[in-house]
Amino acid sequence: MRRMLTIQEKAAALVMPGYRFGTDDPARAERLVDMGVGGFCLYFGTPEEVAGLTRRLQQRARRPL
Repeated sequence: MRRMLTIQEKAAALVMPGYRFGTDDPARAERLVDMGVGGFCLYFGTPEEVAGLTRRLQQRARRPL
């Protein structure tokens, strides 16, 4: 049986912060994933950078981004 999400988890899942390659710190994105954000709006990355960060963050997430 699946566990019900708390109101805090539901609210966090609605948040989709921006991430700018070359400017933003990947460790900050990882902390946001740990907090349960629903995903990211990614800007200015090459296809390889986007794929790498997306893969890393998705592996860290407790549920799909």
